[in-house]
Amino acid sequence: MLTIVWILVLVVMGSFFGLAFVRIFQGKKLQASIWAVLLIMSMFLFYFAIAKGYLMVPPQHMG
Repeated sequence: MLTIVWILVLVVMGSFFGLAFVRIFQGKKLQASIWAVLLIMSMFLFYFAIAKGYLMVPPQHMG
């Protein structure tokens, strides 16, 4: 379940980045700014959830 949540979060953040990037090259600066703000907000919530323990970091296997 943890892996599915991580994949969904990363897909959402990647989609926000991709949409902002495409809108910049289409000349739609306002829409690009909106998607960039949504990206920044989702990144903040992602790291905040990790810091508060709402989203667990998968264990790393060394060796």
